Amino acid sequence: MPGCPTRRRLPRFHKCSARSQARAGREARKSARKYRPFQAEAFRYQGTYVWLSDWERQAGQWWQNSLELAEDIDQLFEEAMTYLEMGTRLDKPELLSQAKTILAELGARPDLLHMD
Repeated sequence: MPGCPTRRRLPRFHKCSARSQARAGREARKSARKYRPFQAEAFRYQGTYVWLSDWERQAGQWWQNSLELAEDIDQLFEEAMTYLEMGTRLDKPELLSQAKTILAELGARPDLLHMD
Protein backbone atom coordinates (compact mmCIF):
# COMPACT_ATOMS: atom_id res chain seq x y z
CA MET A 1 0.00 0.00 0.00
CA PRO A 2 1.88 3.11 -1.18
CA GLY A 3 1.96 6.00 1.21
CA CYS A 4 1.00 3.92 4.23
CA PRO A 5 2.95 5.48 7.14
CA THR A 6 3.11 2.19 9.02
CA ARG A 7 4.65 0.21 6.19
CA ARG A 8 8.27 0.83 7.00
CA ARG A 9 7.90 0.21 10.72
CA LEU A 10 5.50 -2.72 11.11
CA PRO A 11 5.25 -6.15 9.54
CA ARG A 12 2.92 -6.46 6.57
CA PHE A 13 0.03 -8.02 8.50
CA HIS A 14 -0.23 -4.88 10.68
CA LYS A 15 -0.42 -2.33 7.88
CA CYS A 16 -4.14 -1.64 8.31
CA SER A 17 -4.22 -1.66 12.09
CA ALA A 18 -3.88 2.14 12.25
CA ARG A 19 -7.37 2.48 10.77
CA SER A 20 -8.90 0.10 13.32
CA GLN A 21 -7.04 1.86 16.15
CA ALA A 22 -8.40 5.21 14.95
CA ARG A 23 -11.95 3.88 14.99
CA ALA A 24 -11.47 2.29 18.42
CA GLY A 25 -9.99 5.52 19.76
CA ARG A 26 -12.87 7.64 18.45
CA GLU A 27 -15.50 5.29 19.86
CA ALA A 28 -13.72 5.02 23.20
CA ARG A 29 -13.36 8.80 23.56
CA LYS A 30 -17.03 9.24 22.68
CA SER A 31 -18.06 6.79 25.42
CA ALA A 32 -15.53 8.26 27.84
CA ARG A 33 -17.24 11.64 27.75
CA LYS A 34 -20.17 10.03 29.53
CA TYR A 35 -18.20 7.85 31.94
CA ARG A 36 -14.81 9.07 33.21
CA PRO A 37 -13.25 5.66 34.00
CA PHE A 38 -13.25 4.89 30.27
CA GLN A 39 -11.04 7.89 29.51
CA ALA A 40 -7.73 6.21 30.43
CA GLU A 41 -8.44 3.42 27.96
CA ALA A 42 -9.57 5.91 25.31
CA PHE A 43 -6.37 7.91 25.70
CA ARG A 44 -4.33 4.69 25.39
CA TYR A 45 -6.13 3.78 22.16
CA GLN A 46 -5.54 7.26 20.77
CA GLY A 47 -1.86 7.05 21.68
CA THR A 48 -1.56 3.76 19.82
CA TYR A 49 -3.30 5.22 16.79
CA VAL A 50 -1.04 8.24 16.56
CA TRP A 51 2.03 6.05 17.13
CA LEU A 52 0.99 3.83 14.24
CA SER A 53 0.58 7.00 12.18
CA ASP A 54 4.24 7.95 12.93
CA TRP A 55 3.43 10.80 15.31
CA GLU A 56 5.57 9.52 18.16
CA ARG A 57 5.64 12.69 20.25
CA GLN A 58 1.84 12.95 20.22
CA ALA A 59 1.59 9.26 21.10
CA GLY A 60 3.72 9.86 24.17
CA GLN A 61 1.44 12.71 25.20
CA TRP A 62 -1.70 10.58 24.86
CA TRP A 63 -0.11 7.69 26.77
CA GLN A 64 1.05 10.10 29.49
CA ASN A 65 -2.51 11.45 29.77
CA SER A 66 -3.73 7.87 30.12
CA LEU A 67 -1.21 7.14 32.88
CA GLU A 68 -2.03 10.32 34.80
CA LEU A 69 -5.77 9.71 34.65
CA ALA A 70 -5.41 6.05 35.61
CA GLU A 71 -3.32 7.07 38.64
CA ASP A 72 -5.79 9.82 39.61
CA ILE A 73 -8.78 7.49 39.68
CA ASP A 74 -6.87 4.41 40.91
CA GLN A 75 -7.25 2.27 37.81
CA LEU A 76 -4.23 0.04 38.24
CA PHE A 77 -5.17 -2.30 35.43
CA GLU A 78 -5.45 0.55 32.90
CA GLU A 79 -2.16 1.94 34.17
CA ALA A 80 -0.52 -1.45 33.60
CA MET A 81 -2.04 -1.76 30.13
CA THR A 82 -0.71 1.68 29.19
CA TYR A 83 2.78 0.79 30.44
CA LEU A 84 2.53 -2.46 28.49
CA GLU A 85 1.54 -0.61 25.31
CA MET A 86 4.28 1.98 25.72
CA GLY A 87 6.93 -0.61 26.51
CA THR A 88 5.96 -2.75 23.54
CA ARG A 89 5.71 0.08 21.01
CA LEU A 90 8.76 2.01 22.21
CA ASP A 91 10.81 -1.14 22.92
CA LYS A 92 11.57 -0.08 26.51
CA PRO A 93 12.01 -3.00 28.93
CA GLU A 94 11.70 -0.74 31.99
CA LEU A 95 8.11 0.12 31.03
CA LEU A 96 7.31 -3.55 30.50
CA SER A 97 8.75 -4.24 33.92
CA GLN A 98 6.47 -1.61 35.47
CA ALA A 99 3.47 -3.20 33.76
CA LYS A 100 4.48 -6.63 35.01
CA THR A 101 4.88 -5.33 38.58
CA ILE A 102 1.44 -3.72 38.60
CA LEU A 103 -0.17 -6.81 37.11
CA ALA A 104 1.51 -8.98 39.76
CA GLU A 105 0.08 -6.70 42.47
CA LEU A 106 -3.37 -7.21 40.95
CA GLY A 107 -2.92 -10.97 40.83
CA ALA A 108 -2.99 -11.09 37.05
CA ARG A 109 -0.98 -13.67 35.16
CA PRO A 110 1.52 -11.88 32.91
CA ASP A 111 2.00 -15.05 30.85
CA LEU A 112 -1.56 -14.65 29.59
CA LEU A 113 -0.57 -11.26 28.16
CA HIS A 114 2.52 -12.73 26.45
CA MET A 115 4.90 -10.85 28.70
CA ASP A 116 7.27 -13.70 29.50
